[in-house]
Amino acid sequence: MKVKTKRNIFIILAAVWILFIFWNSWQPAATSSQMSGGIVARLVGLLTKIGVSSDEEMLTFIVRKTAHFTEYAVLGVLSSMIFVSQRINTFQSKINVLFIGVMSAICDEAIQLMSDGRSGEIRDVFIDFFGVLTGVLIVYIVTTFTVKRKKKRG
Repeated sequence: MKVKTKRNIFIILAAVWILFIFWNSWQPAATSSQMSGGIVARLVGLLTKIGVSSDEEMLTFIVRKTAHFTEYAVLGVLSSMIFVSQRINTFQSKINVLFIGVMSAICDEAIQLMSDGRSGEIRDVFIDFFGVLTGVLIVYIVTTFTVKRKKKRG
């Protein structure tokens, strides 16, 4: 596959992912709570089955913040792959990805301010940033390992 084609695929995937994140932020509080509540209910059921007591409020917090982190880790991977697909593996490319992530996180929280019953939180911007950073690190580690492996075989 051509480098330009790969790059364009990752640009489209990253853009669609950002739209998915923003779509989640547009959801009113009741809808958002219902989505995370379903996951929390399953976790409570699972923990109960294995004999572990749980604090539903704490689990809700953990589920919601983990969702933030995970959404942005995926964004970090997809955005990093835009550069990797072009064989660009520079410090500046990683800074660009982090900038895309932070700007998306700020927009994400601003959207939540306009969503019924939702709030934007600085803490979530930091969680999102660390998600993007994790995605960048995952891609860096995988690509570094892959290059070293190819050199050994080469």
